Amino acid sequence: MKRLYALTGSFLFLVPLLLSFSAPSRAQSGAAVRSGSPNEYDASKEITLHATVSALPSAAANGGFQAKRQLTLDTGSGTIAAEVGRTALRGKFAIPLSSGKEVQVTGVMASRSGSQVMLVRTVQLDGHTYTVRNTLGSVLPHPIVDGSAALAFKGGAQ
Repeated sequence: MKRLYALTGSFLFLVPLLLSFSAPSRAQSGAAVRSGSPNEYDASKEITLHATVSALPSAAANGGFQAKRQLTLDTGSGTIAAEVGRTALRGKFAIPLSSGKEVQVTGVMASRSGSQVMLVRTVQLDGHTYTVRNTLGSVLPHPIVDGSAALAFKGGAQ
């Protein structure tokens, strides 16, 4: 009899666990894909643009950057907003971007709040390539600089 109660208790413990694994698949089947998810990044649709940085996100009152991590880039065909992620613009591993810098960005165009934004995967600046997203579109914890030059990486400085 004790074994029966032990099995019943174990089974009752597993039921909510099993239901929690099956619930997301049911909820996701009818839901639209969230904007900004890596699912909208298709590496086969990547484009490369040569541009000039015209504006960086301004610093907020608390010392951090605004919620939007968007650069404004001037290209030969117009101005675009480019998302590089929060870690690419601040901290010890920040990409040394400033207004007027010539850059080459590679990424995918996406729609955000009715406007087109480039989801940047790599930034080429001053002879270095900074990778800010993987090929699936997920933002990396900090920009990865190419290994083409031996450098002590401190915010992009040699």
